[in-house]
Amino acid sequence: MASIINSICFKNFFNYYGDYFETRYDFEEGLNIIVADNGAGKSKFFNAFLWLFYDQILDSDDKRKKGIKDIAVKIISDKAKSETQIGESVVTGIQIEYSNGRYKYQITKSFTATRISESITSFESWQININDVEVNRTDHILPKYTPVYVF
Repeated sequence: MASIINSICFKNFFNYYGDYFETRYDFEEGLNIIVADNGAGKSKFFNAFLWLFYDQILDSDDKRKKGIKDIAVKIISDKAKSETQIGESVVTGIQIEYSNGRYKYQITKSFTATRISESITSFESWQININDVEVNRTDHILPKYTPVYVF
């Protein structure tokens, strides 16, 4: 049975600033087309799928795929980086929900970046910790059916 992507969410991922529930995009049944102005985040949207499937991101500067740890500082939202004080951490991640008929799955990939010095763009200013991948499953079929009567 085919798997259907239901939604994608971002957390401080490139230009998608905020928590997962603030940056959720739901897909409709059938074909979905992403249309936006230049610089709105279409390529970054695609990068979420590269991260999910290959643990890589396409670096827009040199058009090469790179590992998450090698490009992590560029992935963090600029706004999130500027709000993070020295000694504090910021989480960056993606969350994808899909279903295959009976089950609905939610996969979360993320990393935590701790700011260790003044510059927010320098790779040396951040300590990166790749978090464990989280996979949650929900059963669509109720294990027990109980009829309800209204009088």
